[in-house]
Amino acid sequence: MSFRNLFRLPELLLFLPLPFMLYYGNAAIDIHMLDTYFVIGQAGYAALLLVFPLLFTSWIIHVLLHRKALLSAKWRWAQVIVTLLCPLAAGIILNNSSLEGMAGMPRRYYDYNAYYNLLTQYKLMIVCALVFLLSQLLFWIAGAVLLIRRPSR
Repeated sequence: MSFRNLFRLPELLLFLPLPFMLYYGNAAIDIHMLDTYFVIGQAGYAALLLVFPLLFTSWIIHVLLHRKALLSAKWRWAQVIVTLLCPLAAGIILNNSSLEGMAGMPRRYYDYNAYYNLLTQYKLMIVCALVFLLSQLLFWIAGAVLLIRRPSR
């Protein structure tokens, strides 16, 4: 595979969040849990999420250049889309301005009127996290099976 063909990889789309991470670097994600209030910088959240795409892309490039065995295009596109959409959905859900009645800086640590919204927010976060982790696990299992079944030539 030539260097020019590497730019046709869907895995390179995984670096799309990088400009948004830099643009929204001063924004924060607010999480209310019982009597504790957590504030996480979105830049740190996005930087942590770039670890998976970096590993994923480096593994794909290694397989393309050395082993000549690769997952199907549909599987790879599904992996890229899930890897992009789950953290994006989690960021939108965790963003303080996405909750009605709680936009801007909070006036107290816990807003009792928004309990239902917070409960819904946590349920959506659990779904996003489970889908993300399951898709990553399935990808690595399928990749390992592929490499075992197709040894290098």
